[in-house]
Amino acid sequence: MEELLRLGVLGDEDFARLLKCIVDTKTPTCDVCEVVRSAVQAREGTSSPAANNPLLTRLYWDILSQWLVPPLLEIILRYSTELSRVSSSSADIDITQRTNGAGSEHFPLDCSVSKDDGKTQQCCSELPQESASHIKYEEANLITKCDLVAVISKVVCGVPAAPCHVSEFGDSLRQGNSEVQETFKLLRRIFEAIATAFRMELQDVLCEEKRHRVKLLSLAFSSLLWDGCFVEVNGFQCAARQVVKAVLSTVEVWHDPDITASLFTLVIMPFVEANTDDRSEVIQKVWGLLNSLYSVGEDGAVLERSSVGLVVLCFLSDLMSDGEIFKWINMDEKFWVIVQYSLAHSDPFSRKRGRHVLRKCVDQYSSWKCSSQYLPQLEGQEELVMQLWNDFFLLLETLEEKQIHVVKPVLEKLDALISSCKKEVMHPSWAVVVLRRLLGQEGRTIRVWGAGKVLGLRLSQQVLEQGVLSFITHHLLPALADYSLYSREPDQQRGEPSRIGSQIPPFLSSVVGALDDVYRHRFMVVLLEKLFDGQPWGGIPLFYIVRSLALLPPVPAWKFLQNKKAAINLEACLSTQEIGLRSASQCDFLRALLKHSCPSTTFLEMCHLIGQLRRQESWQRGTTTWQAILESVKDCPESRQDRLRALQQAIAGQLTPDSCCDVPPHDVALGLCLAVEEEGGDSIGEALVPLILFLEDCHLRPYQDPHSRVWVVQLLTHMLQILCDSVPGTPACRELLLSGLSDGLDCLLQLFVSRLSSYSQPDHLEDLQLYLELLRHCNGLRWSQTVAWRHYPEVMEGCRSLLEQQQSVPASLGVVVLEHLLEYYFPAAPPHHQDEAALLLTLHPKALTQTRLLPGHELSTTTSRLLQVTPCSSWHCVELLLMAKEKWWLGKDGERMEAAVLEVLPECVASAGRPTIAHIFQVAAALAPTLVRTVMWVEVLEAMWAATFEFRKGCDLYRGLIGCLTDLLFHRDALACPDCHASIIKVSQELLKAGEGVQGIASHMALSLSSSLVKAGIGEPGWFKLLAKEVLVPLVMFGAVFRKQQRVVRDTLLFVGSCGNCYTCTTHSDPNSDCWARAIVLRFLLTLRLERAEDKVAAAAVVEGIKYQYARASGHHRDFPNSQNHRYKTRLLQAFLLLVPLLNQNECDACLAWVCEGLTCDHQQPSIRYLQEWGAALLPILHPTLYPALLHHHFKGVEVRAGCVGSFLAALTHVACTSSDPGVMSTALTHTLAWCTAQHFNTRLYAQVSLRKIWQHCKELQMEGVLQEFRAVPLCLVERGNAGRNTINMLNDFYFKVFHPVQHYTLQTIFHTLPQLSLLADDEWMSVEFLMGVAGEEQLPLHTSLPLHNTDLALTCATPAPWVVKAAGEEQMAEEEVTCQVRDVQKKIVPQKTLVPEMMPHPHQTGWEGRRGGLIVVASLVDKAANLGGLCRTCEAFGVRELVVASRAILQDHTFTSLSLTAHRWLPITEVRREDLLPYLKTKQGEGYTLVGAEQTAQSVSLEDFKFPELTVVVLGNERAGVPCEVLQVLQTSVQIPQNGIVRSLNVHVSGALFVWEYTRQLLTCPPGGGGGGGGGARRK
Repeated sequence: MEELLRLGVLGDEDFARLLKCIVDTKTPTCDVCEVVRSAVQAREGTSSPAANNPLLTRLYWDILSQWLVPPLLEIILRYSTELSRVSSSSADIDITQRTNGAGSEHFPLDCSVSKDDGKTQQCCSELPQESASHIKYEEANLITKCDLVAVISKVVCGVPAAPCHVSEFGDSLRQGNSEVQETFKLLRRIFEAIATAFRMELQDVLCEEKRHRVKLLSLAFSSLLWDGCFVEVNGFQCAARQVVKAVLSTVEVWHDPDITASLFTLVIMPFVEANTDDRSEVIQKVWGLLNSLYSVGEDGAVLERSSVGLVVLCFLSDLMSDGEIFKWINMDEKFWVIVQYSLAHSDPFSRKRGRHVLRKCVDQYSSWKCSSQYLPQLEGQEELVMQLWNDFFLLLETLEEKQIHVVKPVLEKLDALISSCKKEVMHPSWAVVVLRRLLGQEGRTIRVWGAGKVLGLRLSQQVLEQGVLSFITHHLLPALADYSLYSREPDQQRGEPSRIGSQIPPFLSSVVGALDDVYRHRFMVVLLEKLFDGQPWGGIPLFYIVRSLALLPPVPAWKFLQNKKAAINLEACLSTQEIGLRSASQCDFLRALLKHSCPSTTFLEMCHLIGQLRRQESWQRGTTTWQAILESVKDCPESRQDRLRALQQAIAGQLTPDSCCDVPPHDVALGLCLAVEEEGGDSIGEALVPLILFLEDCHLRPYQDPHSRVWVVQLLTHMLQILCDSVPGTPACRELLLSGLSDGLDCLLQLFVSRLSSYSQPDHLEDLQLYLELLRHCNGLRWSQTVAWRHYPEVMEGCRSLLEQQQSVPASLGVVVLEHLLEYYFPAAPPHHQDEAALLLTLHPKALTQTRLLPGHELSTTTSRLLQVTPCSSWHCVELLLMAKEKWWLGKDGERMEAAVLEVLPECVASAGRPTIAHIFQVAAALAPTLVRTVMWVEVLEAMWAATFEFRKGCDLYRGLIGCLTDLLFHRDALACPDCHASIIKVSQELLKAGEGVQGIASHMALSLSSSLVKAGIGEPGWFKLLAKEVLVPLVMFGAVFRKQQRVVRDTLLFVGSCGNCYTCTTHSDPNSDCWARAIVLRFLLTLRLERAEDKVAAAAVVEGIKYQYARASGHHRDFPNSQNHRYKTRLLQAFLLLVPLLNQNECDACLAWVCEGLTCDHQQPSIRYLQEWGAALLPILHPTLYPALLHHHFKGVEVRAGCVGSFLAALTHVACTSSDPGVMSTALTHTLAWCTAQHFNTRLYAQVSLRKIWQHCKELQMEGVLQEFRAVPLCLVERGNAGRNTINMLNDFYFKVFHPVQHYTLQTIFHTLPQLSLLADDEWMSVEFLMGVAGEEQLPLHTSLPLHNTDLALTCATPAPWVVKAAGEEQMAEEEVTCQVRDVQKKIVPQKTLVPEMMPHPHQTGWEGRRGGLIVVASLVDKAANLGGLCRTCEAFGVRELVVASRAILQDHTFTSLSLTAHRWLPITEVRREDLLPYLKTKQGEGYTLVGAEQTAQSVSLEDFKFPELTVVVLGNERAGVPCEVLQVLQTSVQIPQNGIVRSLNVHVSGALFVWEYTRQLLTCPPGGGGGGGGGARRK
C-alpha cells in the first residue's frame, strides 16, 4: 500500500476502502497497528493533508474512537488500582456518541469493556503471573497503539509533520472542528486514565505486577507526548499535569531506582521539554524531592533515605539549562555534599550518576565562568584548573577498574590533585572523594596503596578543617578495620609491624600536631567516639589503632563518661580475639586513657576505668602497665592526701546506713592498692579508719547491715587479689601498711565460722561463696594467711556439720566448702585432718549426679544455681583427691570413693553441663587404670568423645576436654591392652579430622601420646607399627595451610611478642597451633636412643609410616609452592632425616631406594628436592657400602626420567666430596664425565659443576693417582660462554659452595635453615629453641645424637639460589615503579548502556548506543572452545543480536569461560547443531535475513566493498575445512578479507571479529535499515 501511494496509483477513496477493510477485519495487534501507521504516514507524505478531506477525517476518527482507543484504555485501566470506580462512573456513556458539549469530562467505555462479556473485568481484578515473552509483547503492543494514536490524532487535527514550534499551530488546535475537539477529549481521557492508574498505595511497592504497570504507563505517556504537539491545549495540559503530579507522588512512595528512572525519562523529561511554562515549577518540586531524600549532619555525614536520590539528582541536572544549575547550587550547599557522597558511593551505578552530574557542572563552570566554594574561579589559571578536573575524572573512572596495571599509573595524578588542594586551587573535599574511592576499591593492593597514601599525608590545619578531619574519623577509620591491610609485605622480616600499622601513629601525630587546641580536643573526642561507636572490630585493626592512640602526644580531651563508654565497647570487641591481641589492645588502651583523660577525671573515676579492663591481661601487678598506672597516679593533679581522703569518704559513705553513695568495691580496692604501691607513700591508715571501725566486733553484731558487710567482704577480696596475683619476679608489696586490718579480718572470719553450720537455704550459697573467695585470697599475704589458717579447723568442722545433715541443701553447701578445703587447706593441713578428706566426700554421694529439684524448695534462681554448683563442686572434689594421691592423700577410703564414681561416671559424662563436664573428664582421665582394669575404658571413652561435640563452640573448654580425652585415649595401660587398640586407632583418626577445624586438638594428642610412649615404651612391635602409621606419622605431617587472616594474626602476634614486656600476655607461639603437634612428635623422636634396641625398632616403624603417608601425598602433577601436599612431603622428609642415624644398613638400603624413586618420579619443589638429595647422599655417607646402590639407582632412574640426572649428580657430588677413598673418587669422576656431553643443557651444567667440585676435592686431598688417571679433566671444564657463566653461578649456590651433608647435619639445618633457603613459607620454619621448648626434659628427655646447632654461620648467612626463587614463585625484585612522566594511560570504555543503567532510552530515539543490531553470527561449524570464547566476547562487546553455536554445553567449558569472561551471560546464545544448520539458515532467509559466508570462494567479494544489510547472518567456517560446499549453496554471498601477506587465512575468531566490526562501523556511519549487496569473505585457522 505504501509503494502504491508513493507511485500515485492509489487514490483517497481506494486508500480509505483498503484501510477500512483492514480495520474491520483485524484486531489492533502490533503488526496491524504498524501497517496502519505506515499507511497513514505514507498517505500524508504523498498527498494533501487529510484534514482537508472529510472522508478520511471521518475514517480516522472512527479508527480512533471505535477500533484503537477502547483496547488502549483497556490495557491502561487494566493495571489501575481504582478500576472499579472508573468503570462504574463511565459505564452509561457510549464512546461513539458525538458529545459537543464543553462540560463533558468522561468518555464512555461501553464498546471496549462490554465487548468481551465481562472478561476484561475478570482480567483486571485478578492478574495472572505473566511470562517474560508476554510482558515484552504487551510493551510492544502498548507502544504501537500509542504511536498510532499520536499519528492519527495529528492528522485529524491538521498538525504539520515536522513543525518548527508548537506555537505555529497552537491556535488552530484550540479552534478546530468537532473531530479535533473530540480527539482532544479522547487524548485527555487517555491521560486521565494514566494519571488514575499511577495513583498507588504503599502496599503496592513490592508487587512485581505493579512495576510492570508503571513501565507500561510511562511508555504510553511518552509515546503520546514525545514531540509535544498538543501541549499548548489547556485541557490537554491539565491532564498531562495530573500525570506528572501522580508520577512525583509515586516516586515519593516507591523508592525503586529502576522505576524512578523510567518515570523521569518517559514522563517528566518529555513533559518539561514540551511545556516550558511548567518547567520551573517541576524543577522546584524535583529539587524539594531530592532534599527530602538526604540529610546532612553537622560533621558532614550524609544519610541517604532512599536509593532513588541519585537518580533524581541525575535527571535534575539534565532538566536544567546551561547556567541555570548554578542558581540552585548557590542556593543550597547541600547539593555539593550529595554529589561528593555519590562519587564515593558503595554502588557503582550511583558513582556513575554522580560523575554524570559533576561533569555537567564542570562543563557549565568552564562555559559560564561561574564560581562557588567548591568550583572556585581563578583568574589566569583556567587551563590548570581544567587539567586538574580532567585528572580528577580520570582518577575516578580508573578506580572503577580492577586491574592493578591499569590503576597504578594513574594514581600519580593524585599527588598533583592533593598539591593543588594545599595551594587552594581546588577544594580539599575533591581530593577526599578520590581517597575515599581508593579506600573502597575492590583490589586489596589498591586499598593498601590508598591507605599508605592517606597515612603519608602531612596537611595544614586550613586543609584539615575543610572536610579532611571528617574524612579521617568517618571514612579512614572504618577503612582501617580491614584486616587485609595489615598483611606482611614480601620484603618485611618476621616480627616487624605491618607497614600500614606502623604508618598510623605518625599520621595521627601529624594531624594532632597541626591543629590548634580547640580543634585538637574536638578531633580526639570524635576519634574516640567513632572508634568505639558499637561497631565490631577485628583484633588486628583494633590493636594497631589503639596502639596509635597510646603513642600520640598527650591531649587531655577525653571525659570520664566517654572513656567509660569506650571501655565497655572495647570489652565487647575482645570476646573472640586471641589472648595476645586482647592483652596488647587493653594495655595500649589503658596507656591512652592515662595520657588523654581530662584533668577533671578524679582518682576514683580513673580506678573505675582501669577496673573495666581484664586485670590479668592488662594491668596485673608487676607489669609495665601497672608501673605506668603508678606513674600516672604520681603525676595526678590530686595530691596523695586528697586521694586518701576520697577513698576514706567513699568507704565511709558506703558503710553509712541510708547513704546515697554507691562506689563499686573494686574501684576502692584498686585505689587502696595503688596507695600501698605508690613509691614514697606513707601510711594509709587514715583511709582505712572507716573500714577498721566497721570490722571491729562485727561477729558480735549479728544485725549489722548485710549489704555493707557484703561490700566490705568484696573490698577485702579484691584488694588481696590485686596485691597477691602478681607477675613472677615481682617484689612483694608493702603489706605492713594493711596489717592494721588483721584484727578486723579475724572478727569477720569469726562471724563466718559462727554462721557456717547454720546455712540451710539455697540463697545462702552466694554468701558462702563470698567468704570462701576471701579465704582463698588470704593465703597471699603473711598476716592474712595467719588469720585465715587460725580459722580453717573450724571451717572443716562446719563443713562436717553441713555434710552430716539429712537435708539436701545443707549437704550441698557442705560440698562447696569441702571443695575449697581440698584445694587450699588439706594439701598443707595436719595429717589427721588430711585423712578425713575422702571420708567427708563420701558423706554426700548423691551430689555427683545432677538433679532437677530440691526437696522442700520451689524452683527459683538461687535453687537452680545450687543444683548447678553442687555436682560441679562434687566432681571437682573427686578430681582434687585423685590428683593428691601419693602426694598428701594416702588413699584412705579411696576404693569406696572410686566405686561410687565408677557407678555414675558413664551417665554423668553423657548428661553433664558446661560447668561440670571439665571436672568429670579430669576424673575419667585420672581413673584410666581402673577403667582399663574394669573393662569400662571403651564405654567411657566413647561417651566422652560423643559428649565433646556439644561443647565445640567454646574453644577453650573444648580444648580442655580434648586434653582429658587424649590422656585417657593414650594412657599407657590402654596402649598395653589389646582390647583397646581398635578404639585407639578409630578415635585418633576422628580426632585428627576434627583437628583440621579446631586448633589445639592435634597438640593435645601429640603430647598425650608422646608422654605415654616415653613412660611405657613402644610395647608390642606390630601394634606400634600400626600406631605409627595411623597416628604418629599423621601427627608429624599435621597442619593445614594458613588462611590469609590466620597469617596476619600470626605475624601480628610475632610483633607483639617482639615488643618484650610492653604487653602483659606476650606469647611467641600458641601451644594450640598445629606446629606444636608436629614439634611435640619430633621431640618424641629425639628421645629415641641408638643403644636401645626397642628404640631402633620404633624408628624403623616410624620410617615405614613415613613412606606410606608420603605415597598417599604424592600425585602425578607437580605441587604448587607451599601447597598442602608440598608441606606434607617436606614435613615427612624432615622427620625421616631425623631418624636416619637409628636405622641399620638394610633399612638404609631400602630407604635409599625410596629416596631415589622420589628423585626419579616426582617433579618436586626446592624444599623437597633438597631434602631428597641430602638423604640420597647421607645414606651412602653413613653406610659406604651403599655407594654402588646409589649409582645403580641413578642408571635406573635415567631410564624413567632424564630430568633426574641433575639431582643424582648433586647427591653423588656430596658423597664424593665427603669421602677420602680414591675408588669413590675414580668412580664418581667416571660417572660424571659421561654426562658432560649429554643432550640436555641442564644435565651438562650439573655435570660441569660436579666435575669441578670432585676435581677440586681430589686436589685438596692430593690424590695423585686419581689426578694422574683423570688428567684430561681440566680440558673438559668449560670456562667461557653461556655454559661457563652458568657453571660459575651454580657453584656459588649455597648447596654446592657452603653446604656440607655431615657437618650441617643438625636440627637447625633440617628444620630452620634449609626451609628458609628453599623459600618454604616461614610458618614452616622451626627454630631449635621452639623445638626444645614444646616439652620439658622431664617429660620428653632428649637423647638424639644429632647436634642442635651448626658450628659455623656459613649456611645461616647464605641466600637462596636463583632457580629456587623462580621455582618458589617469589618476586626477585619489587614491582617496578613508574619513574617517567605519565602522559597517557589506559582507560577502559564505559558502555553507554550502563552509564546510568536505569535511564531507559526514549521509545522514539534511535542510535547505535544501547541497542543490539541485526547481525547474527553463526559459529556452529567452529570446534575449538578458545575460538568460541573469544568470539562470544567480541560479539557481546559490539552488540551482536545473537551468537549461534553447535552446543550450549560449551558454556560450561573452562577454556571458553576463561576467554569469554562474563560475556556469555549478556549475549543471546542459540544452539543449532551442524545437521540442523541448513534448515536454520533457510528459516532466517525467510525472515528477511541476508545470508553471508566468511569464506574465500570463486565469486567472493572483498569485505571493504561489501555493504551489510541491517538484517545479516554471517556464517563462519570450521578451523580446518572452512564452510562446507552444501552450506555455500544456500548462502546469498561470500565475503573475503583482503590480505597482503603470504599466509592465506586468518584465525576464525579474528575473521569473525573483523566481520562484526565492519558491520558495526557501517551501522555507525549509516542510518539503520540501509541495504546492501555484494559479497566478500574470510577463512580460518
